[in-house]
This record gives sequence, C-alpha cells and structure tokens, in this order.
Amino acid sequence: MDKILGEKTKSLCKCPGRHAHKSCLAKWQLQCLGKSEEKYCRFCDAALPDWRESYPIDKYNMFTPDIIIRVVIHEKELVVKIKPYLSSNYAEKFIDAIREQVGVNVANTNTNIQLSAIVDGIEVTSSNKETLNSILYLAAYNAQHRSNY
Repeated sequence: MDKILGEKTKSLCKCPGRHAHKSCLAKWQLQCLGKSEEKYCRFCDAALPDWRESYPIDKYNMFTPDIIIRVVIHEKELVVKIKPYLSSNYAEKFIDAIREQVGVNVANTNTNIQLSAIVDGIEVTSSNKETLNSILYLAAYNAQHRSNY
C-alpha cells in the first residue's frame, strides 16, 4: 500500500513488471486524451481501465452545480450552462445549448471547438468533437467535487 496515495500499485496491462497506481495511470491517460494511449497500452496494446473510474460522478446528485462554459462562436460570446445530473452525453447537451442560443448546429459544421479543463493540476484540452464529451465530463467532475466541500 502506498502511503501517499493510499492505494496499491497494480499491473494494469500485460507488460511484465509494469505497475502503477490506477489514479496515476488515469492522470497519464488524461494527458493522452484522444490518442490511442488513452485507452490502450502503447507497449502491449492491452485495453487500459477507463480513466473515469478515478474521477467518478454521481449523475443522480441534482444538487451538483451547473457546468458553466464561456464560448465565443461567430464573434458572439455565450455562456452555456449544462445540468450535469441525469446525463452522460455532455457534448450533446453542450451542442444543443449552442444551437438554441446562436441558431448554429456546430455538430454539422466545421466549427472548431476547443475547451480546457484542469483536473488534479493537469490541463486537459479538447481540440475536436470526439474529445469534447471527455472535457465536459471533467468539468462536471470538478463542479461536483467543489460542491462536496
């Protein structure tokens, strides 16, 4: 048992002798967001645990604060609020909110969406629609985590 993290190191892939804390692996996976290393070991190609297990969200907690995101689209600044409970597809809610406010369906255009979230001191950036849901998930985690204190 590691005294600092309070968790044991484990073999999280098929590589011999490679052990890590699950939470440390999750932080590394966040830095690889959108790349194959987010989901698969770069050496043995084994599937890695989902990093979301280290950043759990209680999606039934209706007291979690809204995710609030400031966005600039077509030179117009928007404040997009998403209710993080009872959903796991935050990207869909985000895109719907933009469509309602601006009248543009960014899902069907080449509009570049770039968001960032900071989790455990790591800045994670989304530069494409595929990783957008992950960034919004982290924003929901941060909102819920802050509300628990």
